[in-house]
Amino acid sequence: MLILIYVLGIFVALIVAAILKRTMFKGLSTPFVMELPTYKIPSVKGVLLHTWEKVKGFLRKAGTLILACSIVLWILQNIFPWGGTDPQMSVLGISCRCNYCRSGR
Repeated sequence: MLILIYVLGIFVALIVAAILKRTMFKGLSTPFVMELPTYKIPSVKGVLLHTWEKVKGFLRKAGTLILACSIVLWILQNIFPWGGTDPQMSVLGISCRCNYCRSGR
């Protein structure tokens, strides 16, 4: 179904182009000339400077976020007296253990 719509679009474009060529665009057509500047190979210094600016911008944006998240995690880890690697001694572990004891199990 989609290929039919695609082919139909091509045929309609060709028909409209033929109609416009015979009605609105009669006469000699002027050649299309586009002037392009001369191509210059970038210098190594220019490439390195551009790359350094992009890397510096990325590190500034990403580094700020990474540093902020690291500080927040450090504070959350050290603000509670139960901070450590044992999950049973964490705030969530103690509250779950207390709720488990209250449920009578």
